Amino acid sequence: MKQSALLFAILLLTACASSNDGFVDQSSHGCAPGNPVEVEAGLDMPAGIDSFGNTATAHVQLSNNSDDDVTVKSIRVDPRINAQVRYQLDNGYLDVNQVLKEAESEQYEIPLTVRRNSPTMADDPRRTDGRTTSADLAVTVVLSNGEAYRCQFRVPVPLF
Repeated sequence: MKQSALLFAILLLTACASSNDGFVDQSSHGCAPGNPVEVEAGLDMPAGIDSFGNTATAHVQLSNNSDDDVTVKSIRVDPRINAQVRYQLDNGYLDVNQVLKEAESEQYEIPLTVRRNSPTMADDPRRTDGRTTSADLAVTVVLSNGEAYRCQFRVPVPLF
């Protein structure tokens, strides 16, 4: 009984993945140089971070290297912070719906909420001496034609 249920589930998943019913209409691309859409990212952190929340800004630059105009539907930023850092950085999303013409670039700013996890960190001057660590950002750019570019970046952030 368990084997037949497992076989049925595998067949159902295979059928859904191979159909043209709209459930799987998005092709995903990596971020190697020379892709039709090139993605670059950086992060600006606020000078002081409290436990209630401040705004950080992810900067995402898109370059259209294709032979056609593309419409950028949305950009999502999913941060992963190094364990040494004493703050939390939330995901950010920007609804864009903008045409990016052939051979043009555009920079977008995505606001992210950042909050300190430990309330005593701001009082320790040894933690604000300009040292940095890194944050890993996963940036997903979705185009109106269903294509998506998911890129990983490691960006410097202050060690608070």
